[in-house]
Amino acid sequence: KLRRWSTAGLRAWYNSPFDSPADRASLHRVTSGWPMLIEEVMADFALKGISPQDALQRLAARLATPERAKQMLADAAVDPQIVKAWVTSILVIDGEQVPASVEDVTDVLGLDGAELLGRLESLDVADQDGDNWVLDRVILGAAATLYQGRE
Repeated sequence: KLRRWSTAGLRAWYNSPFDSPADRASLHRVTSGWPMLIEEVMADFALKGISPQDALQRLAARLATPERAKQMLADAAVDPQIVKAWVTSILVIDGEQVPASVEDVTDVLGLDGAELLGRLESLDVADQDGDNWVLDRVILGAAATLYQGRE
């Protein structure tokens, strides 16, 4: 399985300016642990001299553009039609998802929910909490940038 960095795992990032638990939590909230996104933030800091917080804000702004959202979905190997259906059909309140069960995914998306969620989990773009599932925060954001409010 592909894996994103966990908040705890970010402690091991060499020469990271995100050295407190709160700083690592901020880094993880914006990047969701995707290595390429963390590397972008670190490069802005180390190579361009941008403050850690400004580097996070710059990344968040880039991720909110349609071009970068499309690229993020492609880089994560996620079917755009699946995330479009997810973001337009699964309940999202104030940017936060309501966790969906396998049955919800099957009913709403019209696909075998267990099989789809297994594929999304293997790509590390869906997270399971008990019997419920949510899309990764960065993937959800990319899908919302591209498809929210569009049917």
